[in-house]
Amino acid sequence: MVHEPCHVVDVLPTILAATGSSYLPELGGHKIQPLQGEPFLDLLEGKEWTRAQPIFFEHEGNCAVRHGRFKLVRQYGQDWELYDVDADRTELNDLVGGKFLRLWADLTAQYEDWAEKTGVLTSSGNNPQTALCGPAEIRPNLAFSKAELYSAPKIRITASKYRNINAVMMPARPA
Repeated sequence: MVHEPCHVVDVLPTILAATGSSYLPELGGHKIQPLQGEPFLDLLEGKEWTRAQPIFFEHEGNCAVRHGRFKLVRQYGQDWELYDVDADRTELNDLVGGKFLRLWADLTAQYEDWAEKTGVLTSSGNNPQTALCGPAEIRPNLAFSKAELYSAPKIRITASKYRNINAVMMPARPA
């Protein structure tokens, strides 16, 4: 059995590799961001596979880089933390500093480069050290007023105990 970290960004490259298709650099005259991720088709076929590039992710200001056995993480508004996930699966022993200072600096620089290339939203310019994709009041261009939220039709999705999923279009509430 092979244990290698994969991420959702690896799914499309894997599908493209399996189908022999190529990634479109643009669609309808609009440039598309470069493809991220790595195909893990060999892994699915039971062959040896090792990830070549780190996995980067950011969600609501929470950031991480996964590279080999190490994971660099930062919760929104906190400092970076470094873990050896092979030795510390519960991420209790922060390794920042000491003999891992160079690794921390390298992974942090790689994250900053990735964040700039991919357009990660931040509170002050595009400085990933202050990554801020959280509260709507900080990003008014992406916030909606209460009237705007109620004026659009809604979709209610429910799941029954029999695992049937139902989607119902709800009429817009009056403002």
